[in-house]
Amino acid sequence: MHQLPLLLTIDEVAELFRVHTVTVKRWLADTRQGKADFPLPVPTPGNRLLRWRRDDILNYLAGTSQAEEPDRSVAKRGKKSIKNMPDNS
Repeated sequence: MHQLPLLLTIDEVAELFRVHTVTVKRWLADTRQGKADFPLPVPTPGNRLLRWRRDDILNYLAGTSQAEEPDRSVAKRGKKSIKNMPDNS
């Protein structure tokens, strides 16, 4: 990977986590509501640009890679999975 700048854009953060920028914005909103602990961006003039410190993101990424993967199964999100479907035979 190329050398990362000291401040990362939302596109660069999303690329590091291999998610869409909308997901990064959702993580940020959850953190601001106290539901998550994603790193907050640094203040910028006018607060119109989102920029994260490279070290904050890399430290968070290192910590999440050691944590247990969240259960992302369809059934956990309240939707029916194939194995929970009634047998109509």
